[in-house]
Amino acid sequence: MQCLKLSQTPILWSHGIVDGIVLFEAGQAGPPFLEQAGVSCEFKAYPGLGHSISNEELKYLESWLKTRLQSSS
Repeated sequence: MQCLKLSQTPILWSHGIVDGIVLFEAGQAGPPFLEQAGVSCEFKAYPGLGHSISNEELKYLESWLKTRLQSSS
């Protein structure tokens, strides 16, 4: 098995808009930093979500992973 370069590894960065632990603005700052480093990063915001995970987020993650796994095989 070959190791992928970081630039070939897509990242999904999700953040709840009402997160009281990690400020939403801090979460928004991460993806542009990674993209400047050449990393593919998709940012997805979830209104009404705090510092937790939701069914909507899990469903999107499942779809996101399936799409990438299918395209890599």
